[in-house]
Amino acid sequence: MDFQRLDEIDFYSDCQSVASSLGYTVVEVKCSRLKTQSRFSVVITRPVGDDNFLVPLGTDDCGKVHQILLQRLEVILPNSDIYLEVSTPGSERQIRHGGEFSLFIGRKARIWYSQCSDWIYGKIISCDETNLEMEIDGTKQSFLLEGIAKAKLTS
Repeated sequence: MDFQRLDEIDFYSDCQSVASSLGYTVVEVKCSRLKTQSRFSVVITRPVGDDNFLVPLGTDDCGKVHQILLQRLEVILPNSDIYLEVSTPGSERQIRHGGEFSLFIGRKARIWYSQCSDWIYGKIISCDETNLEMEIDGTKQSFLLEGIAKAKLTS
């Protein structure tokens, strides 16, 4: 699995500044442009609290972010007709690149690790540009990102 720095994704920093001011974190930003239209798809989550409790997100949460983020994008792209969709990652989101692991610290996930040829289940503890650390059955284990073929959040 490759590692991609989140701040290198187009419009990520702009979307994250709005989301974080409202208590959310941006997981993914996709943007496509066609003539005068810009289509954005933004996925948000809420960080796991100190008590390891994850408060589910709903349509009200997405609506709050949508309202403020749309205004921000209209300032950034004044001559563009903006279409914005804000959604949640869902309980079993596929993790697309190593940079996303840091957004889900404290959450349960499963990884397909090439050296084991099987799914490994655990809780995400930390992630950097080369390694993912998970707690599995009370023990910390480290995995090279390059050995992870697939990863998915679990509930």
